[in-house]
Amino acid sequence: MRCLREYARIAVATWCGDRSGPLHYCESIRLLRIELREHELIMTIWSIYLLRCADGSHYTGIATDVSRRLAEHTDGEKGAKYLRGRGPLELIYHQEIGDQSLATKIELQVKRFPKAYKEDLGALPGRIEELMKQFALQSA
Repeated sequence: MRCLREYARIAVATWCGDRSGPLHYCESIRLLRIELREHELIMTIWSIYLLRCADGSHYTGIATDVSRRLAEHTDGEKGAKYLRGRGPLELIYHQEIGDQSLATKIELQVKRFPKAYKEDLGALPGRIEELMKQFALQSA
């Protein structure tokens, strides 16, 4: 992995609109940190996660802290209504995505995946990487 002060193309497109100025970028899609001339902005990293319910159905969501969000789903108070009464829940996949906007776009696409795609955990990371590249090219 490259230096933390290097950035993905999508971060540059999101915050600057181009690749000039004080931002540095790299080909990596993961967004870590952005350094502006004298001020530093630390970005919150969003992750996508996939849960398997007791009835065999799947739930896809995004969060900044997946373990905290899983606990919220399990407790039921702040969890998704879909998951109530469907426990026990099993975290079957999670991956850091970057900013909230990108995570939301990928979440919507993953929710549209057929069940077979969600069950194929070996191919799921590749499919999500392809979505990240696709959205990076659209915003660049």
